[in-house]
Amino acid sequence: MNLHKGNPLIKINELTILLEKQIENLPLNVFWLIGEVQNLRDTGGHLYFNLFDNRLCINSIIWNKTKTDNNIKLENGYKGKFLGKINLYKNKNTINFIIYKIELEGIGNLYHELEITKQYCLKNKFFDKPKKNINNIDKALLITRYNSAAYNDILHSIKDCFNLKLYILDSSMQGNNSIEEIITNIDLAEKLKTKLKLDAIILSRGGGSIDDLWVFNNKKIIEKIYQCNTPFITAIGHDIDHCLCDDISDKSFITPTELGKYINSMKGKSKKIEQLSNLKSNLNNIIETKIEQ
Repeated sequence: MNLHKGNPLIKINELTILLEKQIENLPLNVFWLIGEVQNLRDTGGHLYFNLFDNRLCINSIIWNKTKTDNNIKLENGYKGKFLGKINLYKNKNTINFIIYKIELEGIGNLYHELEITKQYCLKNKFFDKPKKNINNIDKALLITRYNSAAYNDILHSIKDCFNLKLYILDSSMQGNNSIEEIITNIDLAEKLKTKLKLDAIILSRGGGSIDDLWVFNNKKIIEKIYQCNTPFITAIGHDIDHCLCDDISDKSFITPTELGKYINSMKGKSKKIEQLSNLKSNLNNIIETKIEQ
């Protein structure tokens, strides 16, 4: 084996062979794996998803023939036992769990918690709260992770805005500390409302897996948004993502970029130039009419 500065130097195909040998020598061949289905995708009849257990996961596949022969129907949140084997996809050196049979145990813990939270919101009439009007935004406070994708998307979308002040509160958007940090920042934003003369509080993050975005279905955060006196805006995830925070907020956007476009439609320089041009045209018409009279 070749060496480079004291360490082995190998080619990718050699690494692939090593990985393949390790997988072949696993003490397990076909085995049952306990997990919960998340990030389910149906591509060409094949099912691609992650099996989660205590926030650890493995890429999993059910081929179309297996799905058809066994009449398999899956949804995100289903949990149970899955029979399969480990497979190395050589082209990308990715490891997948190929599944042949399943024994489902019902809906997973995440979706069970979501249903409980929905019932809590219905019981307390959170969804019935009248929406506050947000027709103009001169000053807003954005709660997001500083320099994240959402942060940069929004700032890029509003870079041509005129007479707009956007304050930033840095916050974790996933993980163990995110819930308390988001709640603390919402409380702080409410206290700053009068001093900063805020028109809105904005909560935003970019896309991610269902597990990454699950914090925005948290009961404590939802209740805090419901209690908020300042108009509240959410812009979370990708086009297909939806969370309970969106249902409680006064206005929601499918992505951070869409929020930026909305602000730009009100405060963009091109919009102001158009308004001034219309005003100039109207004044000219009035003056011409006066002169004719």
